[in-house]
Formats: sequence, structure tokens, C-alpha cells
Amino acid sequence: MRVITLVVFQVMIVAGFALADYQLGEHPRVLISPETLPLLAQRATGDGILASDYQSIKAEADRMVAEGTFRNIANKYLRPEGMLCSAIAYLVEKELGNDSAFVYADAVKKLWDDGTILSTTGSEQFGSFALAYDWIYSAMSAYERKKFGDHLGGWLYHYTDTPRIVLRYGDFLYNQTWGPEHLSTPHCRDGITHKLFLSLALAGAGTVHEAASLQFLDSFSERIPRDCIPRFDLIGGVWSESMGHGTYGPTRTIPWAFEAWRTSTGLDWFKLGSETTFLKEMNYWALHTTVPFSGFTAGIDDNYVPSTLEKQWGMTAPILGARYNDPVAN
Repeated sequence: MRVITLVVFQVMIVAGFALADYQLGEHPRVLISPETLPLLAQRATGDGILASDYQSIKAEADRMVAEGTFRNIANKYLRPEGMLCSAIAYLVEKELGNDSAFVYADAVKKLWDDGTILSTTGSEQFGSFALAYDWIYSAMSAYERKKFGDHLGGWLYHYTDTPRIVLRYGDFLYNQTWGPEHLSTPHCRDGITHKLFLSLALAGAGTVHEAASLQFLDSFSERIPRDCIPRFDLIGGVWSESMGHGTYGPTRTIPWAFEAWRTSTGLDWFKLGSETTFLKEMNYWALHTTVPFSGFTAGIDDNYVPSTLEKQWGMTAPILGARYNDPVAN
């Protein structure tokens, strides 16, 4: 997934139709946008900076197409990388004008079958399903968008019973409020990032969850600047539950959410907050607390892997580097 993340976060920006005080761009809109697909394709091929990364992604997508199997699709603690690789391969190959692009999207749709796997009674990978839905959107017919989206949209009610941010049994500074980095159900309460991906993917798709999707987007648009940013200013770069719990979700899913909002609406909320707010300082936390001779951070539950800066911040360093011209991230 690190390779996927590095590729995705090379791209940005938007177009749009009006909704409340924000606009949504055309699909793909979650982390990747139509305006930046040409640059992504250019960098992913030939001697482009992302060529070797894309070769790994395409190899996994080709394996998946050939074998008809998806890695991790039944493991709710891991992202289904084969499905995500296939969705990205579809976008890149389509942008390059290759007819073979559609085999990657077709493989994803074949996995989804009648849509049951996407529902709250199927696999629990709803954050990753939302990404794939958005990325293969142009390969689906109106019927398929509705069929798959009708099943998938039920996750907007997960845990909160309503498609909006409610902070049930948790604050903006609690990791389960944003949801973990595997984008699935374990340790996911409000699941802000997962549900943001979902509502951005489904908005305008003609599903039975259209109103719910817009309700969540309106809630996100209202509550993050008003209620969340002051909390981020208060906490600074150090996550309240230590680095161990921080790297299980917030140091990834919070930047992912802010970047998805930016690529979908053009609103750069990375600029919000004080100079020492969480997003602007969080990678310095790892830098300054890593013990040089061991590569570990300080105690508590932080030490399950060495080289925290590289291994745990690698998935969001491209975002922070781009948004802040951050020397540590870059």
C-alpha cells in the first residue's frame, strides 16, 4: 500500500458542480482528479519518477486479472491491495489510451458481483470499496453505479446510525473517531475518513443514498473548520493516545481525509489552524522522538517497529511535503 499511496499523492486539484458552500469535481475525485491524471500517467510510464512504483502496481493488477483473486479481501485488518491496484491501473491505462484498461475495472466489478460484498452484511472493507468505486466510476454504467452504490452506501450509518459526524463516545482527538488506516471496521467509530471517501464517491451517482451522502459532506464541511481545527491547534503535533495509536490511524487517515477533501472540492484545509496545529507538526513528532541508535521511539506502545519516521510516516509524507513544503516530509 505504501507504493499505492506514493503514486496517489503525486496528484491533485478539481472542477465541479455546486453543493452548499463547496463544489465537487468530476470523478475520479478522491485523492486523484481528472486534471492531474495526465501527469500521473506521464510519471508512471517510461522513465517517469513513478515508473518503478507503477510497475509494481500493474504487476499486482495483472496477477489479479489473470487469477481472478484479490489479496486481503476477507481480512478486515488489511487493505485489499489487489482491488486498489486494479482501480489505479484502470485510470492510468485509460489515460494512456490503452484499450486494455477496462479489463482492470471489469475485474473489480466481477469481484463485486451482485453488490452484496459491498454491503454491511458483506466484507467490511468499506473505505477501500469507496476508493475503488470512485476510481472506476467512468467504467460503470448508470445501472452499475446504482446497484453497487445502493449496497455500499449503507455504511454511512455505521456506528453513528446517522450520516453525519456525531463524535459518539469519542472526540476529534480520538483515533477511532477518524478510523484506522486499514479503512475497515475494527476500531472504527465515527469513521470520518472512511465515510468521507464514501460520500464523495457516491454523491451524484444516483443511488438511494444521495441525500445521506450530501448530509455527511455538509457535516464535514461545517464541523471540521468550526470544531475540529481548534482541537488540532490545542493538541499540536503529538497525538493524544501516543505514537502507537497515532500511527494506527490518525497520522494517516487525517491527512488522507484533508487531501481527499482538497482533490474533491479544491478547498485546501491544510492551511487552517495555527502554526503548531497537528497536521503541520505531526511528522516532527516522530523525527524528534526517535532514538538514533535504535530507530525506535520512546516507550508505551510505540515500539512495535523500528524506523517509525520511514515506515509509519511514509504513507503521508508526500501529502505533508506538498502541502507545507515540509523539509522533513520531503
